[in-house]
Order: sequence, then C-alpha cells, then structure tokens
Amino acid sequence: MFMSQRVFLSDSGAFSDLTLNTNDYRSGSTVIPMEAADYLYIASERPFNSRYISLSVPNDVAVTMKVEIWNGSSWFEPVDLVDDTKGFTQSGYIRFNLDPDGSNATWKREANSKDVVGVGAQADVFKMYWMRISFDLDLLSTTALAHIGSLFSSDADLFGYYPDLRNTDLMNAWETGKSTWTEQGLAAASEIIRKLRQEGQLKDFDGFGIMEPDLFNEASIHKTAQIIYGGMGVQAFGESALAAFREYKEAIDIVFNVIDLSGDGTIQDSEKNHMTGFFTR
Repeated sequence: MFMSQRVFLSDSGAFSDLTLNTNDYRSGSTVIPMEAADYLYIASERPFNSRYISLSVPNDVAVTMKVEIWNGSSWFEPVDLVDDTKGFTQSGYIRFNLDPDGSNATWKREANSKDVVGVGAQADVFKMYWMRISFDLDLLSTTALAHIGSLFSSDADLFGYYPDLRNTDLMNAWETGKSTWTEQGLAAASEIIRKLRQEGQLKDFDGFGIMEPDLFNEASIHKTAQIIYGGMGVQAFGESALAAFREYKEAIDIVFNVIDLSGDGTIQDSEKNHMTGFFTR
C-alpha cells in the first residue's frame, strides 16, 4: 500500500493494520486495547516531532506514555516529550525533540520493515521512518483511536473568533447529533498542508515536516470557519464564508518557516531564519 503514514498495533504480539481508519478522519475508529507490553507503531515517509491523536473513546486510567524512535539498529527515547493526550485520556498532540548530543539519537529510514526490531515480517513496509508508543500500565480495554495526523486549532480557538459558531442548532443543521467542529478543523489542517505542498514549502503529503503546528493556529481558525459557513449554503452564509476566507488569506500570506527542510526531524538555525511567502492576494 502506497501511503505516507502507516499505523500498526502490536497487541500481545499480534499485529493489526490500523492505517485506513487512522489516516482518514472520516472513516470511524478502532479499539486499541493496549496493555503495558503492547506498542502502537507509526511508520512515516519523513521524520516528525509531533502528531495529533484523536480518540473517539478515551482511556480512563492514569498511565505514562513512552515514545521511541528507530535509529536503524535500536530504539531510543527522544527528549522533552509533551503528551497533550495525558495518557490517551483525551485527544491532543504528542510532541518531542531529538537530543542533539545524544549518541545514535537520529531517525533512520529503514529499507524494509522486517529489519525493525519488534516489527519484523509482520508488516510489509518499505523505505519509511519508524516510531512507537507504549504505556507503563494497561489502557481501558475500550479505548478507541479515530485519527492520527494534524489539527492546528480547537473549538475553543474557533469560538474565540467566531462565537456564533458555538451553537448546537447550527451543528445539528450540519449533522444530527453533531457536538464539535473537529472534523472541519481537521479538514482545514488538510487544506493548509495541501497549500504548503502546492507552494513548494512542504515535501510530504501529511505535514510531517511542520515542526511548529501552533503557528498555523490563526490561519486554521479562519479556514475552519470558512468551511463551516460554506457548508451552510451560499444564500444564508455566503458573506460570512467570504469574510472568513479573507481573514485566512491574511493569516497565512507570510509566515516564518517552521518546516523541516532537511528532513532530519529538527529545525536548524538556517531553517528558522528562512521566510516563506504565500502571496495569495
């Protein structure tokens, strides 16, 4: 399968492929009854330092997350791990950095997954980088994973700019029983990633090279609002959609580059000083 992100669960040694569900936020969710000895593996086309984890059924047990990265011969732990999911008890980002002085603390693209310790012949994945997640205790047996990717703004961020969207009637008009705009936020993130790639600033399809997702927060807020208003119909919300689009263009026109241009999973000083211009006006 030719995908830029592959996701596998090792449950008591039995491997299952979660790729289709976790890559597509519209496709539902998968129960991940992880015990302390189990692993959630993510294989990607490029190194990364953050991933947004969306959970449809959160864990309810106090656990500590462990993240490990494959360096071509062994697994190592990155530094400065920040687990916004709080042990998969809520949706959120996991973020980490590499130790610049660490011995063998570098990503290594593995030609064949059979050479990755713990994966072996259980997955046929080629020319990818590997990381894995584990916990010190068992998760709630019904914990369910919905999506792994990028989300640059939350509903709370959205309502700060567009308080009229904090409206259950509008949500129900969009979809019966809808309680959040998260799906539209994920769609906005996909649009931003697509634009970055279209402009030649991003080399991958899934935003792995974005090292500071928070800096796209404002652009994401306005793009999310544009998607919502646009979905409500031109006659009723056309002006609101257009206004949100104008705000989006202003927010994303020029940004300081926070993209890993070298593909090593970090931002070098030269990359920090590089400026990206969209100039979409």
